[in-house]
Parts: sequence; C-alpha cells; structure tokens
Amino acid sequence: MSIPLDGDTRVLPGDSGIVARKGQGATFVPGQSGQALTPAIGGHAIQVENIKGVWGRKGALGFNFKSSRLLTSGPQSSKSDFQARLVDSPLFIAELRESTSQITLDVLLKNAGGDRIKSRLFWSHLKGNQWYHLGFTWDADSKRFECYLNGSTQEQFRFRPDLSEWSFPSPLEDTMTLGGAGGSGAHSAAIAIAHVQFFDESLSEAQLRKNLQGRTRIGLAGEGRTEYFGKLNFHNYELELFYTADFSSPLKVISEASLFSNGKRTRRPTDAEWTLEGPGRAWTEDDHLHLESLAPDNKGHVVLWNTRQFPENCLIEFDVSPTDSTNGLNIVFFAAQGREGTDIFDLALPRRDGIFKNYHSGALNSYHISYWACAPDNGGMPRRTANIRKNHGFQLVSCGSDNIAAQGKGPHVVRLLKFEGRIVLETAGKLSAAWHDNGSSHGPALKGGQIGLRQMGHTHRASYGSFIVYKVKKKERAFRGRPREKTTQ
Repeated sequence: MSIPLDGDTRVLPGDSGIVARKGQGATFVPGQSGQALTPAIGGHAIQVENIKGVWGRKGALGFNFKSSRLLTSGPQSSKSDFQARLVDSPLFIAELRESTSQITLDVLLKNAGGDRIKSRLFWSHLKGNQWYHLGFTWDADSKRFECYLNGSTQEQFRFRPDLSEWSFPSPLEDTMTLGGAGGSGAHSAAIAIAHVQFFDESLSEAQLRKNLQGRTRIGLAGEGRTEYFGKLNFHNYELELFYTADFSSPLKVISEASLFSNGKRTRRPTDAEWTLEGPGRAWTEDDHLHLESLAPDNKGHVVLWNTRQFPENCLIEFDVSPTDSTNGLNIVFFAAQGREGTDIFDLALPRRDGIFKNYHSGALNSYHISYWACAPDNGGMPRRTANIRKNHGFQLVSCGSDNIAAQGKGPHVVRLLKFEGRIVLETAGKLSAAWHDNGSSHGPALKGGQIGLRQMGHTHRASYGSFIVYKVKKKERAFRGRPREKTTQ
C-alpha cells in the first residue's frame, strides 16, 4: 500500500484503516510527481497511525527523500554533527548524521525484551535538493535486514550483537514518523518525504528496482554503494614503466622501529626498498611477496611502504591472494606525504605502528582505498563496498563495489589509475570505484608520494605476485582537419 501526499495525505487502499497526517509545522512542497512534505526544524514530515497490522516478520518499507542542502564529509561539513531522524517506526529507527569524515545512516533495530540492536552504514555524500529512494526490507525468520539506496544494495549492516540474536518484538506500537530536520544556521537541513510504501513481503533488490522504474533515478554517483560497469580503458593514455618490484630476490625491507633511537626518528630507509610498520613480517618466497601480521587476534595491523616517491599521474598494478577472502580487510595508500610536504620518512615525523589513526588522522596526507573487506564480527559477510577516502581526516569521498571479498584466494588483480585528480579502481577485472578530486571540496588535490600496502590484523596473511607502477600521460591527438589558410585584407 502507498501513501500519496496530495494536499491532505491519504492512504491507498482506502479501507486499510491507516491514517497519515502532516507533522506539526510541516509544509507541502513539489515532489517528483505530486506533492511531498518537508518538516519544520525539530519536527517530522509525516506521521502514520493505526499501522500495527502492517508490521510482520517479513516486510519492506520504502520512500523518497530529499535533503534541503548538500550533506557531505570534509572541511565544509557541519562541525557540530548534523543529525535528523528519517524513520521512527515500530520495528526500527533510522537516523541520518553528517560529520567531517562521512555521512552515516544509524539503524536501531528493536528486539524482543525492549533492547535494540545497533548498526551503521557509511555514505560519502547526498546531493542537495535531489530526490533519492530509500528502501528497508527484513525477514526475521532468516535473520535478514537490508537497506537499498535507489534500488542498490548498500553496505552490509554490521549489527551488534549479531542479527543471529534478533528476536522479533511483539507487540508492536502503531505509530510511525518519517522525515526530520536538524542542525542550526548554515548547517541546518530538512529531509522531505514523498511516496511512502509498505509491503507485506521481504523484497529482493530486483523487486525493489522494478518497483522504482519510471519514477526514480536509479544510478548513483558515489553517494552510497555505486555499481560501475566495464573495465579501465587506456586508449587515451600513454603508459611508461616507472617501477617493477623484484619478488624473485630477497626482500630489501627494514622495520620502522629500526629507524628510531631513544624515541626519535634518526635515520631514513636509504638502503631499503620497503619499510614495514606494525607487528608483522614481510618476505619473498616462490616469486611472491608475503605479508603477515604476528598479532592477528590482537589488532596487529601492518603497513608495508615502498620507499620511492611515485609520480602524480600513475597507474598502480598488483595482484593479491588473501589466505581467506571471507575474513580480512586490505587497503592501498597512495600519494602519501607528510602534511608539511615532506616525504613520509622525514626525520621530523613521528613513529607509525600500524594503528590506523596514525595514517588517516596523524602526520600524513594521502588517499586510500579499502578495496576488499569481510567483517569477522558479521559472520564473514562481505562489507560490499570499496571505499575511497582522503586524508588527513579520514574523509569518505566515494563508495564503490567490492569485487574480491568472499571470491576465493585469487590471485585478484588490482589496478588503480590516478590522473589529474581522477581516481579509478579496477579489481578482479571489473570497475570498482571512482572519484574526481576537484581540489576544493575536500582541500587541495594531492600530487605524488609514497605507496603503501595495508593489511588489518584479521587479514592475517596475504601474498602479492607483482607490484608495478607506470607513469601516465595523455596521448597527443593528431590534427585531422585541413589547415586554415591565411588571408590578407
């Protein structure tokens, strides 16, 4: 059944007994088709009553929503953390938050006994004054709760405790509110609501997309988990080999700790090709690089940096074989420098020991991409997203698709193109994520720098069969027209 917002709010079919009302202070605004409701600050857009019979063990809720301004991460986002409640239903609560590092959709799923199971999705941004569709679908019998943005499955919810502990609550209340507004001054935003729908079945992604056809834009552009198609195309580029790692010889590696004396960085890794940070080891064997955490059960994260400075416009290519692709998280850092423009081994920089905050919110600037991830606290379920972030500040700037998690040992080829602010990731032969750094929205675009391979502790071990970097430039186009004749007057 649906709730059209035509000036008085009504419910179809008419004999359902459900009542829909405007929130206090809410006003009607144009929707994609027909009317929508936008809430007043501190209020909600629409209140739905007498819906007790709608909430079953299987079901779905969908609606269109629109923010009155751009919601995004980075320096221009709200320092006071904007927050607005999108859904307050008998079964779950969903709140939208903005911070300097990301947009989050926090979900509190109600459980028998009155407690709540918490989870969070991460988004890079939501455009202002643009309609999106948000869908929630659940099946209590199979312990499934999913979120869809414009018909696309989003990041895997990681509920704490696990959804295996979910017991469907009963009895349920009979009132729900949708849409909210929060923030103050320039950081205030209102979330308008239109075309609310209830379903008495747990919908699949295909069913949701079919329902949206003809009335909602489907494609995303990095806002949430965005699906890309095709492969990297180098037709317009020239590739010049810049560096190839030799994994057939003993690895020239040095530990970060050995560069320090009495707590101070006293030397640079001048005689090494690689520097290892964190409690791990790196070595070559059988023509492969092997990287291992020595404390996988105690957050023993490791980072292996190549000591070279790599060019601004480059193609990074390597293949990775995780020991277990259902348990781990791998990252590639690139364009890494000290925040003062030095390289990452400058003697003035503090020690890095594998703890993540030292890399994303410490003394370095960089980009990084988490190109595959499976969460051990979610039964080995893939996170589904490959996330591009810009540091300093851990700013989530784009969400793509993870093509590696739970896809076997591999090897899986990773190709990362960085050219004039454009970042494009291809994994396992398919486009994964993309973003263009315009040099203003999230601070100046980063140039050249170091490249590092990071493995979270629960990855434990992975091997790499190659590591190649190309310098990239645009091909010069041949002039195909007739030369213009000079004329005199």
